[in-house]
Amino acid sequence: MAQARFRRERAPLAPHGRRLLREALLFLLLAIALYIAAALWTFHASDASWSHSGTGAVRNAGGIVGAWLSDLLLSLFGVPAYIVPLAIAWSGVRLLRGRSTPERPHALTVLGMALASLGACGLASLDFKGPSPLPFQTGGLIGLDTSAVLARALDPLGATL
Repeated sequence: MAQARFRRERAPLAPHGRRLLREALLFLLLAIALYIAAALWTFHASDASWSHSGTGAVRNAGGIVGAWLSDLLLSLFGVPAYIVPLAIAWSGVRLLRGRSTPERPHALTVLGMALASLGACGLASLDFKGPSPLPFQTGGLIGLDTSAVLARALDPLGATL
């Protein structure tokens, strides 16, 4: 009973405070998106990273973390990995806008993004072949698996369509 006297109920955050918090999160997400974009654009195959040990100094603008991150993203997604910073920045913009009405469920959005990523990686792996400085192929490991399954089931033309 004595503990109940000292308990304070927190007042909800004022609208101005919520807006300020959303703006701070926007700036944080934009900084993360810029860092990932810089790391992806300055990817160098000789950097020590996730898929290989590398030689010499790290040439990535993001340092060793940027080298690992860019190698991991490019290994998994291939060329569609360049969409990741855009998606992070867009989520920051959506966060800043706030929600006045309920939208579609988050699970539906995540499912849609996952299916779009699978499709983009599969298309990149199916249609863009040839020499690539990327760790695996233009569609990454996800694209290799997706395109292999779809090409076996539907042939390459059906998988592309």
